[in-house]
Amino acid sequence: MKKLLSLLTVAIITLGNNDALAQSRNEANVATLYRTSAAVDNARIHMATFDTNVKKNNGSVFDYNWENCQIGAELFQGQSGLKVEYWCEKGFLSRVVYSCAGGDNAQRNEQ
Repeated sequence: MKKLLSLLTVAIITLGNNDALAQSRNEANVATLYRTSAAVDNARIHMATFDTNVKKNNGSVFDYNWENCQIGAELFQGQSGLKVEYWCEKGFLSRVVYSCAGGDNAQRNEQ
């Protein structure tokens, strides 16, 4: 819980910087955080999109967003008793819908 509060504090401080409010429209600069589900097999649940336009010192906009996504994934994953996985992917949220009606035979439909 302390780690999660620390992450939120960093986010609030970052938002105080006007540059951090600028969003990148370039998919090559964006990182997206996903997680699995303890209740639904093969779930891919969107958690956050890191799309600021801020450059990392001696790096790129993508480096900055990717590092923040990885930090978020590590902080969430570090919670004790967790039965889900967190990971980052390059780019904006990809639309994926899972149909749970079939039980173990869940369908994955990309939209």
